[in-house]
Formats: sequence, C-alpha cells, structure tokens
Amino acid sequence: MGRTPGGVSNGLRELREFYELPNDALWVTCARGHFWWAFADGGVVAIEPPSPGGPTRYRPTRADWSNTDLNGEPLTVRSLSSVLTSTANYQMTICAVKQANYLLARIRGEVDPLRTKAAALIKDQRTLASQMICRLDWRDFETLIDLIFARGGLTATNWKPTLQF
Repeated sequence: MGRTPGGVSNGLRELREFYELPNDALWVTCARGHFWWAFADGGVVAIEPPSPGGPTRYRPTRADWSNTDLNGEPLTVRSLSSVLTSTANYQMTICAVKQANYLLARIRGEVDPLRTKAAALIKDQRTLASQMICRLDWRDFETLIDLIFARGGLTATNWKPTLQF
C-alpha cells in the first residue's frame, strides 16, 4: 500500500495500543486552539451494524471531552508549554505524551510553581521601580519621561496635542 516499514510498524503499534491501553487511559487531542482530554471507560466497543465508510469500533469515555481544567479554566494552546503542545504536530493518531506530569497538573488546575515565582519577582520589581521613581528629583523625572516617549517613537516633532472639552 506504499507504506514504509517504519510506517507499517507505527500503524501496528497504534492498533495494538488502541486495544491494549488500560480501561482508564487518558486520551488527549489538540483542536480549535484548545487541548481536549477525556478518560477512557472500558475497552473497545464494536459498532453494529457499521456504517459505510465510518468507524467500526470506538473506546467510550467516562465523561464528555473537556477543554477546561478541573477549575473550569480553558486549556488553550497559548496557555500551555510548547513541550506539551508540540505533540499536536504528531501526524499519527496515538502517541505518548512526554510531559505527562505537566499535563496532569494542568488538567488538575495546579499552578506552576515557576509561574508563581516569576509573578512574585515581577511584583517585587514593580514595587522597587515605583520606590526608585518616587526618589527622583522633578528634573530627573522629566528626563525619564522624555526617554520613555523617545524610545516609544514619540518626539516633539510628531506629537500634536489635542484639547477636547
């Protein structure tokens, strides 16, 4: 059928895993900008009679597929690490998720400790910057504002004040 030996081997592996994965396996997929997940509930079920061109077997799930964590927050592709979302590039159907612990933590709605630490550092940085700005002499403050506007592309020649009452 034009498949390489590696392609045949991958196809057989997927077929075997579809039938042999545990009855409570976690299934995930990436679609419409979200990561979706569901737990299997039992083994393979045959569709009788099979519809022409349709699937002949399926694995039921414990509940509907979900694209939110257990706290109800969306599991958007943008909010997840690329170590997890890179699995969306996999062109076959069944593969192992390399960062399974990260995936489970996100599904449980656990906050990433590194993200918490980074947020605390940003808050401390803003507090420190505010304290430093408060110590500036008014002339130094004007210079700071001028530098901020200049770096943002705003100069005295391209700025036209408008007064609206």
